[in-house]
Order: sequence, then structure tokens, then C-alpha cells
Amino acid sequence: MQASHQLGSYGRLASTIGITLLVLLACGPAEKASSPSNEAPSPATIATKVVRFAVQTEFAYLVQYGHVPTANPGPERFYVFHSNLTVFDAEGNPQPLMAQKVPTIQDGDWKLNPDGTMEVTWKIRPGVLWQDGTPLTAQDFAFGFEVLVDPRLVVDGGTENLKDVSGVRATDAQTLVVSWRAPWIYANSNHHEGIPALKRDQIEPLYRSLDPVAFADSQVWRSEFVGLGPYRATEWVLGDHITAVAFDRFFLGRPKIDRVEYHWVAVTQLAAQTLAGSIDSFGVGAFGKGNQLAEIQQQKGPSWGTWFLDRVLARGLNLNHREGGAWAQDVRFRQAMAYSLNRPAMAEAVAGPHGERTDYVLDQSSPVYKLAEQRGVPKYSFDPTRAAQLFAEAGWAKGADGLLRNRAGQTVDFPCCRYPDADAENTRESLIWGDALKQAGIDAHHPIPAAPAGLTGTDLRKARNFGWAGMTTHIYLTPRQHFLTLSSAVIPDDANRWTGTNNGAYSNPAYDKLLAERLTTLPITERREKEVQLVKILAEEVPFLVVYYLGNPIVARDGITGVSRQAVLNDAYTVNIHQWDMK
Repeated sequence: MQASHQLGSYGRLASTIGITLLVLLACGPAEKASSPSNEAPSPATIATKVVRFAVQTEFAYLVQYGHVPTANPGPERFYVFHSNLTVFDAEGNPQPLMAQKVPTIQDGDWKLNPDGTMEVTWKIRPGVLWQDGTPLTAQDFAFGFEVLVDPRLVVDGGTENLKDVSGVRATDAQTLVVSWRAPWIYANSNHHEGIPALKRDQIEPLYRSLDPVAFADSQVWRSEFVGLGPYRATEWVLGDHITAVAFDRFFLGRPKIDRVEYHWVAVTQLAAQTLAGSIDSFGVGAFGKGNQLAEIQQQKGPSWGTWFLDRVLARGLNLNHREGGAWAQDVRFRQAMAYSLNRPAMAEAVAGPHGERTDYVLDQSSPVYKLAEQRGVPKYSFDPTRAAQLFAEAGWAKGADGLLRNRAGQTVDFPCCRYPDADAENTRESLIWGDALKQAGIDAHHPIPAAPAGLTGTDLRKARNFGWAGMTTHIYLTPRQHFLTLSSAVIPDDANRWTGTNNGAYSNPAYDKLLAERLTTLPITERREKEVQLVKILAEEVPFLVVYYLGNPIVARDGITGVSRQAVLNDAYTVNIHQWDMK
């Protein structure tokens, strides 16, 4: 499981995102967005309990098309403003949320047909209301699916998890039937990446009448969003903050915290704002660093608040197989790069005393991680001698200037490792990587050239797939996502409007075949065997140089209680925010 630590006597607490009064003062007068069209049905008259979350950048929307991507990260806000049929428990098992129960093969509401298709029947629990007081119906899910898979509409993150859904129909107001073209191991889970519910009476008229751009830009995804979650946004001041109040008629009971606020806080200000008392909590969406947690602990002491390190992100260097040159296509060169990296030292340099290396694209607590170790799946300890041997076998040797050169005298031109960034911490990480690569003999130079000015949308996404050799990035270690990230199916291209997650364009048919089998293998033992083989391919081929966990600290001040520890599986510690309380 994730590294954790209990501080004080307030139980185990996960983190999220906090805010800062100094940012409010520094921003000056803010432009106010249009107010919500409807106030919350029955807001608390006086909000006596307020949690201020910090996130690094302002949201483009609250929830769009009933779905949010993992970026920023979306799931953390999804469970504040919206909801779905299930969540995962700490062991990775789906648990009912808005569903009356989780469908099972044994009960007959998850049917496997002889032709390989499936049918899953969901029953919605009674008493689930939209935030304007109208009842949720199964028709809202059927409409949500129609919108989400509309090829004219694109949400970053895509709909890969739903690609084998052949149809969604409501047989009555409380019953939803989902038809699948092929077996899918998560068919009895429908959380923030699943089939969404959309408020049909509010959104369908817009969907039928507006063009795709106007529909995507509608305020129904922003200040006018009406969801199923425990909080309803009541104010969105552009560039400054969002305020949301508790929904009294939330189906799991009125939240104990009366109001939540989101503020946009630069990562360099997280520690200072926390120490000043301007931030109540920050988590993955704030993209904090381990050394900031160490600074807070140094001044507040080890018994202040509650914290743990989130291992939902494995950090490494994505290699550009699309335009990296001959070296990128030579597995010996990539393996030599892996042997050239001092993982523990890099983890500490980036994250301070809380830095933690990893050898596989897995959480160390995963049973598959332990199986990979037992099977001898390759690890790459820091070994410059072995690296030099492999570089030589690939036709590269260091010259007098310390740079690798091929037989033609060419060096490895390596634009790396991030774009120009005003965030000093991001730049510092990029330079740490650049120094490590230079020591290996690779001519790394920061930053990656910025995309041409004036590009928007698809053209901007396309441009960001070119012009770099290596890019520091992360892979989400959630059960659905982490192996998919390096699949050929999600290579960005014109067909998917350059929205795929495999920006390095790594492609391996054997890997794709195993991944497809893994996603349709229901017995857990057989599935883990396939996952070990996937890990083995990635370790041997090194398309992605995994080095350390990003280890975003999840921090909350003294007095906040009840925060979930289910962050990895649900991508969000806010999954139970209605149960949070504070003193």
C-alpha cells in the first residue's frame, strides 16, 4: 500500500487540494464568471465548517459530459461534484455507491454469453437526487453514454474503457442494462471513468441544438453544472476560486463540512501557505513535492496533521520512438540508459527525504510487483560499466568531451525533459534529469522547444508529440490505466485527434495482445500471470525509463477527519468527502 503516517489523533486522512489567502490578495480584482442558474436546493444558512483545497491550475470545467480525465487530476473533483454507480474498496473490489448492488455472474445480473458478448444489469438505489432536487433515472445514464461516445466530442482521456460497450438502455426508471461486445474484467465497476449520468432535462436540449464547439463551451459544464455529488458549485470567480456548498439531500446523507473552496496555488507556495494556515489540505491536484512536506514537518513537527505519500504516479522519462533516431529503436541503447540512472539519488534529489525509487511501472504493494521480483524480471541498478558495454554494442562510445558518438562522429541530440515552465520545481526536475543523462554521455538540453504560438486544440496536441527526445512524465498506476498507457491503441494520431496517452508512440504487437487478453481474463490468478508478462516486456524493452514514484504528498491540517485512503484505486481521496469532518 501507499507509504503512510498517522499524525495526531484524527484517524487516517487522505489529501486533496487547498487554497491560499495570499493568492487572493496577490490576484487583485477577479473577473467573475456567470453565476449558477440555480442555487443549491437548500444550502446551509451559515457555513460553519469550511475546507480550503489547493490545486495547481484552474479547472477548464467541473465535470464535462459526465466524465473527467485523470489530468489535474479530474477524479478528485469528480467525487465532490458528481457521483456514479460504484467505487473501489481498499482491496480493489467494486462496492455499490448509487447502485443497489454490484452485479455478479453468480447472481445472474452479469451474463456471459456463448458468443463472447456480455450483458450487465444495474439497479439504481432509490432516493438519488440531482442537485436541483429531481430524481436520477436510468435514462440519464443512457443519454450520458450517447454524449460521451459521440465522435464529434472529445474529452481528454478518451473513452477507451467503454470501447467494447455496444449499447446502454433503460428498461425502467431504476434499471440500466449495458451490453458488451467482448468480456471486460471491470464490467461490474462503473466509477468516474464509466458510463456517466447526465441531467437529461437540462443538457439534452443543448446537445440536440448546439454545434459541438458551443456544446462543449456551455456553462452547464462549469458554473451551471448540476451533478449528483455532495457539493454544488455556487460561485466561480475566474482566476481566483470556486465555492461549493453542501447538498442537503445528498443520497448518502448531508455532508458534515458545510462548504468547500478550491483555490489555484503555485506549487512553490504550498508549504508557505500551509504553514501560514491559508490552506487546509492539498493532494495530488496540487502536484506538491516531498521536500515541501519535509519543510512543513520541520516547522510543525512530526505529530502535526495527517499525511501520506500517494503512489498513484510512477515517474520516468518517456522516450520518443516517433522521431528519436536510430538510438531510440535500439533496445541495447535504451537498456544502457536505464543502467546509467542512479535511481535512489535522483528520487532524493527530486523529492527530498521522502523520495522513493521504483523498478517497475507498479505500486510496490501490488501482488504483481512481488511476482515480477520472484520471476527475475529485470531491474536496472546504477551500473556505469554495464551501461558503457551496452552503448558500445549499439555502436556508441564516449569521446574526449564525455559525449557518446557513433562511428560517424555524431552525438545524441536530446531535447529534454520539459517545456519552458515558470514553475521552478518543474524546471529543477528537468535539469536533474538532464544532468543524469549528460553524465551518461547523452547531449541532453533543457527545455523542450515550445510549440508554435497560436495553435489551439488538435493542432496544439499534435505539435506536442514532436520536437523532443525524452520527456519527464508519469504513468497512472490505477488498475485500468497503467498498462494501457503504452498500448498502440492510444498512440496519438489524426484518427483520435491527437488525444492518446502514448505520446512516445511505442508499439509492440506482443504487448498489445497480452493487454487485450488481460482485459478479458476474469480469473484473478490467470490475469496476474498476464500482468507479470506485461511488466517483463516493459522491463526488457525499456520504452519508458521508470525511476521513482512522483509521491505527491497528501496533507491535511490538524482537526480534519475521515478522509479516505483509497486514492490509488479510485484516483481520488475525496471519494468519501461527505464523511469528512473538522474540529
